[in-house]
Amino acid sequence: MDRKQLAEQFCSRLWDAFFSSLRGTETLTPCEKRVLEKLWLLGTIKTSTCDAYPGHAEFARSLKLSEHRVKLALKKLEMKGFIKAVRRLRRAGFVYLLNPLLLEAAYDCTKRDYPDLLAS
Repeated sequence: MDRKQLAEQFCSRLWDAFFSSLRGTETLTPCEKRVLEKLWLLGTIKTSTCDAYPGHAEFARSLKLSEHRVKLALKKLEMKGFIKAVRRLRRAGFVYLLNPLLLEAAYDCTKRDYPDLLAS
């Protein structure tokens, strides 16, 4: 297997570990887990931000949740330290900073479980 294939496999396993860990946590409600997962899917990994947040109404619609439940979940995720809402400078709305420690933990787990993917 070449380096590119190894890197792709590692990234795939990293995301599997990350989302599996997220779904398995008992700290979050099912609604909070869905909201956080969607933020990560919309986010930029390099900067750990969700700067493509479409607004509460559209985000709620995409999750098939009420806008009220999404706002409540975002507030609770921020209180629990999983995200931080930051006002955009040039446009209305928010950018969400995503806690990179979550991804780092998944990276460490994947590196430990699949050392052969990083060996070369």
